Amino acid sequence: MAAVKLLNGEITATYSKLVNPCCPISPGASAVNNITDDMVRNAPKFHEIYEEFIAFIGNGVIVGHHLPFDMSFLKVKLNQLGKPELENDTLDTLRLARKMWPHFPSFKLPALRRQFCIEIKDEHRALGDVVATASLLRIILEYHKKNGKKEIC
Repeated sequence: MAAVKLLNGEITATYSKLVNPCCPISPGASAVNNITDDMVRNAPKFHEIYEEFIAFIGNGVIVGHHLPFDMSFLKVKLNQLGKPELENDTLDTLRLARKMWPHFPSFKLPALRRQFCIEIKDEHRALGDVVATASLLRIILEYHKKNGKKEIC
């Protein structure tokens, strides 16, 4: 799991932890993110990091690329713990990119990273993807400002 805090478009804090999923990691997922069962065997389970993760994100806007996908996992985990769903405002950079640049051939995060020359350390790892999404959000906000738009919708 990973998250960053932004202030004026700059990352001011990061949160990143491997979490034990309590089930085997599929070979396909492991091939993409290079995370193995051995790497998470002794990692904390979600219920052990829930409080610190929720404290980290606080009441900030949750931004993600294809955010409904990630939020669905979080919703299941919160439900399993008997915790309420998050009420934070959200922004999905995938939806925004599709609306802003409909002519792009792909809206996957790696394709948008190439399109905008966004470099990260660890592609397909939680923190790397979060940092890439934060960079994409900055580009979206700059585009809106440059074009005199007042709202992101």
